[in-house]
Amino acid sequence: MNSIRLRVLAAAVAVTVGMLVLAGISQLTLLYDGLVRQLDQRLMTAASGLTQAFERHEQRTEFEWEGIDEGLPLEFVAIDSQGIVLAESQGKRQIAPDFLEGRACDVPSVSRMSNGTLSDGSAARILLLRFQPHVEVERHSEHDTSTFSEPIDPEADVRLFVAGSFDDINAVMQLAKWRLAWVTMLASGLAAVILWPVTGFVVRPINRMAQQIATLDVHRLDERVDVSECPRELQPVILRLNEFITRLAKAFEREKQTTANIAHELRTPLSGLVATLELAASRSRTAQYYQQTITSCRHISAELQTLVEQILLLSRLDAGHISMNRQVVDAIRMLKESWNEVLSQHSDTSPSIDWNTPESVQIEVDPTYLRQVFRNLLANALTHGEPSQSVGIFVEKTQSGYMVQIVNTCAGITKDDIPRLKERFFQIDNNRANTGQNAGLGLAIADQLVTMLDGNLSLELVNNVQFVATVRLNIPEVHVATGCCLPSN
Repeated sequence: MNSIRLRVLAAAVAVTVGMLVLAGISQLTLLYDGLVRQLDQRLMTAASGLTQAFERHEQRTEFEWEGIDEGLPLEFVAIDSQGIVLAESQGKRQIAPDFLEGRACDVPSVSRMSNGTLSDGSAARILLLRFQPHVEVERHSEHDTSTFSEPIDPEADVRLFVAGSFDDINAVMQLAKWRLAWVTMLASGLAAVILWPVTGFVVRPINRMAQQIATLDVHRLDERVDVSECPRELQPVILRLNEFITRLAKAFEREKQTTANIAHELRTPLSGLVATLELAASRSRTAQYYQQTITSCRHISAELQTLVEQILLLSRLDAGHISMNRQVVDAIRMLKESWNEVLSQHSDTSPSIDWNTPESVQIEVDPTYLRQVFRNLLANALTHGEPSQSVGIFVEKTQSGYMVQIVNTCAGITKDDIPRLKERFFQIDNNRANTGQNAGLGLAIADQLVTMLDGNLSLELVNNVQFVATVRLNIPEVHVATGCCLPSN
Protein backbone atom coordinates (compact mmCIF):
# COMPACT_ATOMS: atom_id res chain seq x y z
CA MET A 1 0.00 0.00 0.00
CA ASN A 2 1.95 2.99 -1.29
CA SER A 3 -0.91 5.41 -0.62
CA ILE A 4 -0.80 7.25 2.70
CA ARG A 5 -4.53 7.76 2.51
CA LEU A 6 -5.15 4.03 2.14
CA ARG A 7 -2.73 3.32 4.97
CA VAL A 8 -4.51 5.75 7.28
CA LEU A 9 -7.88 4.31 6.24
CA ALA A 10 -6.71 0.72 6.76
CA ALA A 11 -5.21 1.58 10.14
CA ALA A 12 -8.38 3.38 11.27
CA VAL A 13 -10.63 0.52 10.14
CA ALA A 14 -8.31 -2.04 11.75
CA VAL A 15 -8.38 -0.14 15.04
CA THR A 16 -12.17 0.16 14.83
CA VAL A 17 -12.59 -3.55 14.16
CA GLY A 18 -10.12 -4.39 16.92
CA MET A 19 -11.96 -2.25 19.43
CA LEU A 20 -15.31 -3.74 18.38
CA VAL A 21 -13.97 -7.27 18.67
CA LEU A 22 -12.43 -6.50 22.05
CA ALA A 23 -15.65 -4.92 23.27
CA GLY A 24 -17.66 -7.85 21.87
CA ILE A 25 -15.47 -10.42 23.62
CA SER A 26 -15.87 -8.50 26.83
CA GLN A 27 -19.64 -8.38 26.39
CA LEU A 28 -19.78 -12.08 25.56
CA THR A 29 -17.74 -12.88 28.64
CA LEU A 30 -19.99 -10.77 30.85
CA LEU A 31 -23.10 -12.27 29.25
CA TYR A 32 -21.83 -15.80 29.75
CA ASP A 33 -20.96 -15.12 33.41
CA GLY A 34 -24.41 -13.61 33.96
CA LEU A 35 -26.18 -16.59 32.39
CA VAL A 36 -24.11 -19.02 34.44
CA ARG A 37 -24.94 -17.11 37.62
CA GLN A 38 -28.64 -17.27 36.72
CA LEU A 39 -28.33 -21.02 36.18
CA ASP A 40 -26.55 -21.39 39.50
CA GLN A 41 -29.34 -19.47 41.20
CA ARG A 42 -31.93 -21.79 39.63
CA LEU A 43 -29.97 -24.80 40.84
CA MET A 44 -29.76 -23.36 44.36
CA THR A 45 -33.51 -22.69 44.41
CA ALA A 46 -34.30 -26.16 43.10
CA ALA A 47 -31.94 -27.77 45.61
CA SER A 48 -33.52 -25.83 48.45
CA GLY A 49 -36.95 -27.14 47.45
CA LEU A 50 -35.68 -30.68 47.02
CA THR A 51 -34.14 -30.81 50.47
CA GLN A 52 -37.56 -30.09 51.99
CA ALA A 53 -39.00 -33.17 50.29
CA PHE A 54 -36.78 -35.63 52.18
CA GLU A 55 -37.92 -36.99 55.59
CA ARG A 56 -36.44 -39.51 57.95
CA HIS A 57 -38.82 -42.19 59.30
CA GLU A 58 -37.51 -44.93 61.59
CA GLN A 59 -34.04 -45.40 60.11
CA ARG A 60 -35.39 -44.82 56.64
CA THR A 61 -35.24 -41.78 54.40
CA GLU A 62 -38.24 -41.12 52.21
CA PHE A 63 -38.75 -38.69 49.37
CA GLU A 64 -42.11 -37.07 48.81
CA TRP A 65 -42.66 -36.87 45.03
CA GLU A 66 -45.83 -34.87 45.12
CA GLY A 67 -45.36 -31.61 43.20
CA ILE A 68 -41.69 -32.25 42.65
CA ASP A 69 -41.53 -34.46 39.61
CA GLU A 70 -43.94 -32.41 37.57
CA GLY A 71 -42.52 -29.62 35.42
CA LEU A 72 -39.06 -29.56 37.01
CA PRO A 73 -36.68 -28.43 34.18
CA LEU A 74 -33.66 -29.83 36.00
CA GLU A 75 -32.05 -33.21 36.56
CA PHE A 76 -31.22 -34.42 40.04
CA VAL A 77 -30.03 -37.48 41.92
CA ALA A 78 -30.15 -38.10 45.68
CA ILE A 79 -27.88 -40.78 47.18
CA ASP A 80 -27.59 -41.90 50.76
CA SER A 81 -24.41 -42.69 52.66
CA GLN A 82 -24.50 -46.28 51.41
CA GLY A 83 -24.56 -45.20 47.76
CA ILE A 84 -28.20 -46.16 47.29
CA VAL A 85 -30.19 -43.83 45.01
CA LEU A 86 -32.99 -42.36 47.06
CA ALA A 87 -34.57 -40.30 44.28
CA GLU A 88 -33.82 -39.06 40.81
CA SER A 89 -35.50 -37.02 38.10
CA GLN A 90 -37.71 -38.81 35.59
CA GLY A 91 -36.52 -37.02 32.46
CA LYS A 92 -34.87 -38.63 29.45
CA ARG A 93 -31.49 -37.26 30.50
CA GLN A 94 -29.74 -38.03 33.73
CA ILE A 95 -26.50 -36.97 35.31
CA ALA A 96 -23.70 -39.02 33.76
CA PRO A 97 -22.64 -41.97 35.94
CA ASP A 98 -19.00 -41.12 35.33
CA PHE A 99 -19.53 -37.85 37.13
CA LEU A 100 -21.27 -39.51 40.11
CA GLU A 101 -18.57 -42.12 40.58
CA GLY A 102 -16.06 -41.02 43.13
CA ARG A 103 -18.03 -37.94 44.17
CA ALA A 104 -20.71 -39.61 46.28
CA CYS A 105 -18.36 -39.65 49.27
CA ASP A 106 -16.82 -36.27 48.48
CA VAL A 107 -19.84 -34.01 48.64
CA PRO A 108 -19.32 -30.95 50.87
CA SER A 109 -21.80 -29.86 53.50
CA VAL A 110 -21.70 -26.44 51.86
CA SER A 111 -23.09 -26.28 48.36
CA ARG A 112 -20.51 -26.36 45.57
CA MET A 113 -20.87 -25.81 41.83
CA SER A 114 -19.07 -27.93 39.28
CA ASN A 115 -19.11 -28.46 35.53
CA GLY A 116 -20.01 -31.94 34.34
CA THR A 117 -21.89 -33.87 31.68
CA LEU A 118 -25.30 -35.48 31.29
CA SER A 119 -26.07 -38.96 30.04
CA ASP A 120 -26.39 -37.72 26.43
CA GLY A 121 -22.94 -36.13 26.58
CA SER A 122 -24.13 -32.52 26.79
CA ALA A 123 -22.40 -30.13 29.18
CA ALA A 124 -24.16 -29.22 32.40
CA ARG A 125 -23.77 -27.19 35.55
CA ILE A 126 -24.09 -29.45 38.63
CA LEU A 127 -24.72 -28.46 42.23
CA LEU A 128 -23.27 -30.77 44.90
CA LEU A 129 -24.84 -30.66 48.38
CA ARG A 130 -24.86 -32.84 51.47
CA PHE A 131 -27.67 -32.47 54.02
CA GLN A 132 -29.68 -34.36 56.64
CA PRO A 133 -33.34 -35.06 55.94
CA HIS A 134 -36.09 -33.58 58.06
CA VAL A 135 -37.24 -35.70 61.05
CA GLU A 136 -40.45 -35.11 62.99
CA VAL A 137 -40.91 -36.69 66.48
CA GLU A 138 -44.17 -36.41 68.47
CA ARG A 139 -44.27 -36.56 72.29
CA HIS A 140 -47.40 -36.47 74.44
CA SER A 141 -47.68 -35.52 78.11
CA GLU A 142 -50.41 -34.74 80.52
CA HIS A 143 -49.97 -31.00 80.13
CA ASP A 144 -48.64 -30.50 76.54
CA THR A 145 -48.60 -32.17 73.16
CA SER A 146 -45.90 -30.84 70.71
CA THR A 147 -44.09 -31.83 67.55
CA PHE A 148 -40.38 -31.02 67.14
CA SER A 149 -37.31 -32.12 65.16
CA GLU A 150 -34.35 -34.01 66.55
CA PRO A 151 -30.92 -34.29 65.02
CA ILE A 152 -30.02 -37.71 63.70
CA ASP A 153 -26.74 -39.54 63.13
CA PRO A 154 -24.39 -38.62 60.26
CA GLU A 155 -25.08 -41.88 58.49
CA ALA A 156 -28.44 -40.44 57.48
CA ASP A 157 -26.79 -37.74 55.33
CA VAL A 158 -28.13 -37.38 51.80
CA ARG A 159 -25.87 -36.50 48.84
CA LEU A 160 -27.83 -34.36 46.39
CA PHE A 161 -26.75 -33.64 42.82
CA VAL A 162 -28.80 -31.07 40.88
CA ALA A 163 -27.85 -30.44 37.25
CA GLY A 164 -28.87 -27.82 34.72
CA SER A 165 -27.98 -28.13 31.02
CA PHE A 166 -25.90 -25.52 29.19
CA ASP A 167 -28.15 -25.87 26.13
CA ASP A 168 -30.05 -22.63 26.73
CA ILE A 169 -26.86 -20.75 27.58
CA ASN A 170 -25.11 -22.09 24.46
CA ALA A 171 -28.08 -21.11 22.30
CA VAL A 172 -28.07 -17.58 23.70
CA MET A 173 -24.27 -17.31 23.29
CA GLN A 174 -24.41 -18.58 19.72
CA LEU A 175 -27.08 -16.03 18.85
CA ALA A 176 -25.07 -13.28 20.53
CA LYS A 177 -21.92 -14.27 18.62
CA TRP A 178 -23.68 -14.17 15.27
CA ARG A 179 -25.21 -10.79 16.03
CA LEU A 180 -21.84 -9.50 17.21
CA ALA A 181 -20.23 -10.71 13.98
CA TRP A 182 -22.88 -8.98 11.87
CA VAL A 183 -22.58 -5.78 13.91
CA THR A 184 -18.77 -5.86 13.56
CA MET A 185 -18.94 -6.33 9.79
CA LEU A 186 -21.55 -3.62 9.34
CA ALA A 187 -19.63 -1.26 11.62
CA SER A 188 -16.40 -1.95 9.71
CA GLY A 189 -18.04 -1.19 6.38
CA LEU A 190 -19.69 1.92 7.78
CA ALA A 191 -16.37 3.02 9.29
CA ALA A 192 -14.65 2.62 5.92
CA VAL A 193 -17.34 4.66 4.18
CA ILE A 194 -17.22 7.43 6.79
CA LEU A 195 -13.43 7.46 7.12
CA TRP A 196 -12.77 7.70 3.38
CA PRO A 197 -13.64 11.42 3.15
CA VAL A 198 -12.12 11.95 6.59
CA THR A 199 -8.78 10.53 5.45
CA GLY A 200 -9.04 12.72 2.37
CA PHE A 201 -9.21 15.72 4.68
CA VAL A 202 -6.27 14.36 6.71
CA VAL A 203 -3.98 14.01 3.68
CA ARG A 204 -5.06 17.29 2.13
CA PRO A 205 -1.95 19.10 3.46
CA ILE A 206 0.18 16.53 1.63
CA ASN A 207 -1.57 17.39 -1.61
CA ARG A 208 -0.95 21.10 -0.97
CA MET A 209 2.72 20.38 -0.34
CA ALA A 210 2.84 18.36 -3.57
CA GLN A 211 1.36 21.30 -5.49
CA GLN A 212 3.95 23.66 -4.02
CA ILE A 213 6.75 21.27 -4.91
CA ALA A 214 5.35 20.91 -8.44
CA THR A 215 5.71 24.66 -8.95
CA LEU A 216 9.46 24.53 -8.24
CA ASP A 217 11.58 24.96 -11.35
CA VAL A 218 15.26 24.67 -12.13
CA HIS A 219 15.25 28.34 -13.09
CA ARG A 220 13.71 29.37 -9.72
CA LEU A 221 15.80 27.47 -7.20
CA ASP A 222 15.68 30.44 -4.84
CA GLU A 223 12.12 29.44 -3.87
CA ARG A 224 11.44 27.13 -0.95
CA VAL A 225 8.43 25.13 0.25
CA ASP A 226 6.57 26.98 3.00
CA VAL A 227 6.96 25.10 6.28
CA SER A 228 4.56 27.26 8.31
CA GLU A 229 1.46 25.67 6.74
CA CYS A 230 2.93 22.19 6.83
CA PRO A 231 1.74 19.66 9.46
CA ARG A 232 4.20 18.95 12.23
CA GLU A 233 4.77 15.37 11.05
CA LEU A 234 5.76 16.56 7.56
CA GLN A 235 8.00 19.41 8.67
CA PRO A 236 11.20 17.28 8.90
CA VAL A 237 10.60 16.04 5.34
CA ILE A 238 10.00 19.55 4.00
CA LEU A 239 13.03 20.92 5.86
CA ARG A 240 15.24 18.20 4.35
CA LEU A 241 13.72 18.98 0.94
CA ASN A 242 14.51 22.69 1.33
CA GLU A 243 18.06 21.82 2.36
CA PHE A 244 18.38 19.62 -0.71
CA ILE A 245 17.09 22.43 -2.94
CA THR A 246 19.68 24.73 -1.37
CA ARG A 247 22.46 22.24 -2.15
CA LEU A 248 21.05 21.77 -5.62
CA ALA A 249 21.02 25.53 -6.21
CA LYS A 250 24.65 25.72 -5.08
CA ALA A 251 25.53 22.83 -7.40
CA PHE A 252 23.86 24.60 -10.34
CA GLU A 253 25.66 27.80 -9.42
CA ARG A 254 28.98 25.96 -9.27
CA GLU A 255 28.21 24.37 -12.63
CA LYS A 256 27.50 27.77 -14.16
CA GLN A 257 30.62 29.20 -12.55
CA THR A 258 32.70 26.25 -13.76
CA THR A 259 31.43 26.71 -17.30
CA ALA A 260 32.27 30.42 -17.12
CA ASN A 261 35.71 29.67 -15.66
CA ILE A 262 36.51 27.12 -18.36
CA ALA A 263 35.43 29.58 -21.05
CA HIS A 264 37.51 32.30 -19.39
CA GLU A 265 40.60 30.12 -19.05
CA LEU A 266 40.35 28.94 -22.65
CA ARG A 267 39.56 32.33 -24.11
CA THR A 268 42.75 34.07 -22.99
CA PRO A 269 45.29 31.64 -24.53
CA LEU A 270 43.14 31.18 -27.64
CA SER A 271 42.89 34.94 -28.06
CA GLY A 272 46.66 35.21 -27.65
CA LEU A 273 47.20 32.45 -30.17
CA VAL A 274 44.86 34.05 -32.72
CA ALA A 275 46.37 37.51 -32.18
CA THR A 276 49.94 36.17 -32.61
CA LEU A 277 49.07 34.36 -35.83
CA GLU A 278 47.14 37.31 -37.27
CA LEU A 279 50.00 39.65 -36.48
CA ALA A 280 52.46 37.33 -38.20
CA ALA A 281 50.17 37.06 -41.23
CA SER A 282 49.51 40.79 -41.52
CA ARG A 283 52.66 41.31 -43.61
CA SER A 284 55.86 39.66 -44.60
CA ARG A 285 58.23 38.93 -41.71
CA THR A 286 61.73 37.77 -41.32
CA ALA A 287 62.53 34.13 -40.74
CA GLN A 288 63.66 34.95 -37.21
CA TYR A 289 60.28 36.57 -36.46
CA TYR A 290 58.44 33.53 -37.74
CA GLN A 291 60.58 31.33 -35.54
CA GLN A 292 59.70 33.45 -32.53
CA THR A 293 56.01 33.31 -33.49
CA ILE A 294 56.09 29.51 -33.76
CA THR A 295 57.81 29.25 -30.39
CA SER A 296 55.20 31.51 -28.80
CA CYS A 297 52.33 29.56 -30.37
CA ARG A 298 53.83 26.27 -29.17
CA HIS A 299 54.07 27.69 -25.66
CA ILE A 300 50.43 28.80 -25.73
CA SER A 301 49.37 25.40 -27.14
CA ALA A 302 51.24 23.66 -24.33
CA GLU A 303 49.33 25.75 -21.79
CA LEU A 304 46.05 24.83 -23.49
CA GLN A 305 46.99 21.16 -23.52
CA THR A 306 47.84 21.26 -19.81
CA LEU A 307 44.54 22.95 -19.01
CA VAL A 308 42.52 20.45 -21.05
CA GLU A 309 44.35 17.50 -19.47
CA GLN A 310 43.58 18.85 -16.00
CA ILE A 311 39.89 19.25 -16.84
CA LEU A 312 39.78 15.72 -18.27
CA LEU A 313 41.52 14.34 -15.17
CA LEU A 314 38.94 16.01 -12.93
CA SER A 315 36.09 14.60 -15.00
CA ARG A 316 37.58 11.10 -14.74
CA LEU A 317 37.98 11.51 -10.98
CA ASP A 318 34.38 12.63 -10.66
CA ALA A 319 33.17 9.66 -12.71
CA GLY A 320 35.39 7.21 -10.80
CA HIS A 321 37.07 6.04 -14.01
CA ILE A 322 40.53 5.96 -12.45
CA SER A 323 42.38 2.66 -12.14
CA MET A 324 45.16 2.20 -9.59
CA ASN A 325 48.51 0.66 -10.56
CA ARG A 326 50.28 0.26 -7.24
CA GLN A 327 54.05 -0.16 -7.18
CA VAL A 328 56.72 0.04 -4.51
CA VAL A 329 58.38 3.45 -4.90
CA ASP A 330 60.73 5.65 -2.92
CA ALA A 331 58.57 8.62 -1.92
CA ILE A 332 61.57 10.80 -0.96
CA ARG A 333 63.26 10.27 -4.32
CA MET A 334 59.98 10.99 -6.13
CA LEU A 335 59.53 14.16 -4.06
CA LYS A 336 63.00 15.46 -5.00
CA GLU A 337 62.52 14.61 -8.68
CA SER A 338 59.18 16.42 -8.68
CA TRP A 339 60.87 19.47 -7.12
CA ASN A 340 63.51 19.56 -9.84
CA GLU A 341 60.88 19.23 -12.59
CA VAL A 342 58.78 22.07 -11.17
CA LEU A 343 61.83 24.23 -10.57
CA SER A 344 62.93 23.79 -14.21
CA GLN A 345 59.53 25.09 -15.35
CA HIS A 346 59.90 28.19 -13.14
CA SER A 347 63.31 29.38 -14.22
CA ASP A 348 62.51 32.94 -13.16
CA THR A 349 62.52 31.93 -9.48
CA SER A 350 65.31 30.43 -7.39
CA PRO A 351 64.07 30.04 -3.83
CA SER A 352 66.10 28.26 -1.21
CA ILE A 353 64.90 24.81 -0.16
CA ASP A 354 64.85 23.40 3.36
CA TRP A 355 64.73 19.59 3.31
CA ASN A 356 63.85 17.71 6.47
CA THR A 357 63.12 14.16 5.32
CA PRO A 358 64.37 10.62 5.85
CA GLU A 359 66.83 9.27 3.33
CA SER A 360 64.30 6.85 1.89
CA VAL A 361 60.64 5.90 2.38
CA GLN A 362 59.44 2.82 0.53
CA ILE A 363 55.67 2.70 0.09
CA GLU A 364 53.30 0.86 -2.26
CA VAL A 365 51.33 3.42 -4.22
CA ASP A 366 50.41 4.47 -7.74
CA PRO A 367 53.51 6.47 -8.78
CA THR A 368 51.75 8.49 -11.50
CA TYR A 369 49.14 9.97 -9.22
CA LEU A 370 51.48 10.48 -6.26
CA ARG A 371 53.90 12.35 -8.56
CA GLN A 372 50.99 14.47 -9.79
CA VAL A 373 50.14 15.40 -6.18
CA PHE A 374 53.74 16.38 -5.39
CA ARG A 375 54.09 18.43 -8.59
CA ASN A 376 50.82 20.31 -8.03
CA LEU A 377 51.67 21.20 -4.42
CA LEU A 378 55.26 22.22 -5.23
CA ALA A 379 54.13 24.25 -8.26
CA ASN A 380 51.59 25.99 -6.04
CA ALA A 381 54.37 26.85 -3.54
CA LEU A 382 56.61 28.28 -6.27
CA THR A 383 53.86 30.16 -8.09
CA HIS A 384 52.21 31.80 -5.08
CA GLY A 385 55.15 31.97 -2.67
CA GLU A 386 57.45 34.92 -2.13
CA PRO A 387 60.51 34.55 -4.43
CA SER A 388 62.91 35.76 -1.75
CA GLN A 389 61.70 33.28 0.87
CA SER A 390 62.54 29.59 1.27
CA VAL A 391 60.34 26.55 0.75
CA GLY A 392 60.29 23.90 3.48
CA ILE A 393 59.64 20.23 2.74
CA PHE A 394 59.14 17.93 5.74
CA VAL A 395 58.37 14.21 5.87
CA GLU A 396 57.48 12.42 9.10
CA LYS A 397 56.36 8.94 10.00
CA THR A 398 52.94 8.63 11.67
CA GLN A 399 51.01 5.80 13.29
CA SER A 400 49.09 5.05 10.11
CA GLY A 401 51.66 5.99 7.47
CA TYR A 402 53.53 9.17 6.53
CA MET A 403 52.95 12.91 6.60
CA VAL A 404 54.36 15.28 3.96
CA GLN A 405 54.35 19.03 4.61
CA ILE A 406 55.20 21.78 2.12
CA VAL A 407 55.63 25.22 3.69
CA ASN A 408 56.05 28.49 1.83
CA THR A 409 55.57 32.19 2.53
CA CYS A 410 52.49 33.68 0.90
CA ALA A 411 51.54 37.24 1.73
CA GLY A 412 48.60 37.54 -0.67
CA ILE A 413 46.34 35.01 1.02
CA THR A 414 44.05 35.35 4.03
CA LYS A 415 42.39 32.85 6.36
CA ASP A 416 39.07 33.49 4.65
CA ASP A 417 40.56 32.14 1.42
CA ILE A 418 41.72 28.83 2.96
CA PRO A 419 38.34 26.99 2.79
CA ARG A 420 37.95 27.94 -0.87
CA LEU A 421 41.41 26.97 -2.12
CA LYS A 422 40.25 23.46 -3.00
CA GLU A 423 37.44 24.84 -5.15
CA ARG A 424 37.89 24.46 -8.86
CA PHE A 425 39.13 27.53 -10.71
CA PHE A 426 39.41 29.51 -7.49
CA GLN A 427 42.23 32.03 -7.70
CA ILE A 428 43.41 34.91 -5.64
CA ASP A 429 42.65 38.18 -7.44
CA ASN A 430 46.34 39.02 -7.69
CA ASN A 431 46.90 35.94 -9.84
CA ARG A 432 44.20 36.60 -12.44
CA ALA A 433 46.89 38.07 -14.65
CA ASN A 434 48.31 34.55 -15.04
CA THR A 435 45.17 33.21 -16.71
CA GLY A 436 46.09 30.38 -18.99
CA GLN A 437 49.02 29.42 -16.73
CA ASN A 438 47.40 29.07 -13.30
CA ALA A 439 43.81 27.95 -13.76
CA GLY A 440 43.15 27.21 -10.10
CA LEU A 441 42.85 23.46 -10.59
CA GLY A 442 46.05 22.23 -8.97
CA LEU A 443 44.84 21.99 -5.37
CA ALA A 444 41.43 20.61 -6.42
CA ILE A 445 43.13 17.81 -8.37
CA ALA A 446 45.64 17.15 -5.58
CA ASP A 447 42.85 16.88 -3.01
CA GLN A 448 40.92 14.27 -5.00
CA LEU A 449 44.04 12.30 -5.85
CA VAL A 450 45.17 12.18 -2.21
CA THR A 451 41.71 10.94 -1.20
CA MET A 452 41.92 8.25 -3.87
CA LEU A 453 45.37 7.25 -2.53
CA ASP A 454 43.85 6.65 0.94
CA GLY A 455 44.89 9.92 2.52
CA ASN A 456 43.79 13.49 3.06
CA LEU A 457 45.04 16.97 2.19
CA SER A 458 44.74 19.86 4.64
CA LEU A 459 45.60 23.52 4.09
CA GLU A 460 46.28 26.13 6.75
CA LEU A 461 47.75 29.60 7.20
CA VAL A 462 50.18 30.00 10.11
CA ASN A 463 50.79 33.47 11.56
CA ASN A 464 49.04 34.97 8.48
CA VAL A 465 52.26 34.42 6.54
CA GLN A 466 53.22 30.78 6.22
CA PHE A 467 51.05 28.60 3.98
CA VAL A 468 51.22 24.92 4.95
CA ALA A 469 49.94 22.07 2.75
CA THR A 470 49.87 18.76 4.64
CA VAL A 471 49.42 15.38 2.97
CA ARG A 472 48.69 12.46 5.30
CA LEU A 473 48.99 9.09 3.58
CA ASN A 474 47.58 6.07 5.41
CA ILE A 475 50.05 3.76 3.67
CA PRO A 476 52.44 1.57 5.70
CA GLU A 477 56.11 1.31 4.87
CA VAL A 478 57.25 -1.59 2.70
CA HIS A 479 60.23 -3.67 3.78
CA VAL A 480 62.57 -3.65 0.84
CA ALA A 481 64.13 -7.06 1.47
CA THR A 482 60.94 -9.14 1.76
CA GLY A 483 58.40 -6.83 0.16
CA CYS A 484 56.09 -7.19 3.16
CA CYS A 485 54.10 -4.34 4.54
CA LEU A 486 55.17 -3.37 8.06
CA PRO A 487 52.56 -1.46 10.03
CA SER A 488 53.77 1.80 11.47
CA ASN A 489 54.07 2.24 15.24
